[in-house]
Amino acid sequence: MAVTDQIENIRLACRGYLDLLGSASDEPHERQAQLADALDRLCAAFNQADDVEPDSEEVDAQRANPQQFGEQAAASFPELGFYPEVNPLDGFEQKIGQGWGWDDLVDIALDLTEVLWLLEQGRTNDAIWTFRWGYQNHWGHHLHDLRRYLHKLLYWG
Repeated sequence: MAVTDQIENIRLACRGYLDLLGSASDEPHERQAQLADALDRLCAAFNQADDVEPDSEEVDAQRANPQQFGEQAAASFPELGFYPEVNPLDGFEQKIGQGWGWDDLVDIALDLTEVLWLLEQGRTNDAIWTFRWGYQNHWGHHLHDLRRYLHKLLYWG
């Protein structure tokens, strides 16, 4: 896939997620389905993006305000509270942890705003690298924990 197509996929997936966070449907099942779709689009964008090296050593993007995203998450997805969480690599004797839907939404949003900022600056390789690194090391964990929680809400809840 051409780099321009990869960039467009990443831009659309990031923008779609952030736009949804600010204006989800009033109907719970519909907004949950929209969120599941937005998360799936982020996964697809990751899977279609080449593994590249960054062009620079540091990302100097101004960090977005977590409070703003927290307020949006609470308003748009009030039903996404705490959920049980385990690490599948830690075996059967582990204690059950706890995830929080709103925290997942915020952490994903913060990282994606950095990717969009890099794209706006024309820093293509930095943006792709940051998007892929974040998926592998931070926001992807939140995405998949939240996506499993959403699946249960949508089809078993």
